[in-house]
Amino acid sequence: MILFIGLWGCEKEQQKRNPYLGELRFTYTIDLNQPLYNSLKTPMNTVFVPYGGIRGFFVIYNGSSYYAWEAACPNHSLDGCPSRLYGVKTQADEENYENTKLHNYVYVRCSCDKTVYLLGNGTPITIGDIAKPYPLLNYHVSVSGSSLSISN
Repeated sequence: MILFIGLWGCEKEQQKRNPYLGELRFTYTIDLNQPLYNSLKTPMNTVFVPYGGIRGFFVIYNGSSYYAWEAACPNHSLDGCPSRLYGVKTQADEENYENTKLHNYVYVRCSCDKTVYLLGNGTPITIGDIAKPYPLLNYHVSVSGSSLSISN
C-alpha cells in the first residue's frame, strides 16, 4: 500500500496542451545575412515566415534571445478561424502589418477574437471575445553563427 501511494505521488503532472493546434513537425533555417531577415539583428524587431509551422510563424529578437511563435490563432480550431495572427504596433492598434516591410511590432492580434499577444513571451495581454485564452504556441530556436534553426 505504501509503495502504491509513493508511486502515485511521484506521478508527473500532465502538461495542458492546446487542443486546437496539433503537433506539426518541421525545421526551417534562417540566414540572418539575407536581406529579408536582416532586421532580426536589431532588438525588438519581428519577421513573419510563412514557410513553416501550421500557418507560418513569427520570429522576434529581444536583444539576447530569439523566439518563434506559431501564427495560427491559439484559441480556435483551424476550421473555426481561417485567418492567422497579424502584427500590430500597440495593444489597441487595428492596423495590419503582415504585408508591409515594417518589422518593428512586438504584438500580434487574432482577427477572430481580437486577443492581443506579446511576442516577447507569448502571453495574452488584451483578452478579446474569449473566456480563457491559450498562450501562443512556441517553437524551438537554436542559433549557430548567423543561422537560426526553428523547429518543432
